[in-house]
Amino acid sequence: MFKEIISSKEYWKSVLVTGLMFIIIFSLIMVIFQYSFNLEEFSQQNLKDGKWMRYLISRIIGGLIYGCFMGYVVHRNKAIKDKSKRG
Repeated sequence: MFKEIISSKEYWKSVLVTGLMFIIIFSLIMVIFQYSFNLEEFSQQNLKDGKWMRYLISRIIGGLIYGCFMGYVVHRNKAIKDKSKRG
């Protein structure tokens, strides 16, 4: 089942969409709660002096991990549900 799920195009589409949404929502929540919409402080701590690369890579890796996990869970549950319907 694992190979079937990760080899499907639908799985990778859901990984990308879920990961991208995670990156956006997580970053917004961080800016709201940690920096209180102070974009100058956020920029100073996360983007200036070459820190933007680390920030971007960490967001991409986190989004991919979250997307892979959630995509797998969704597609596995869908496969189990379809299998049980068939009998």
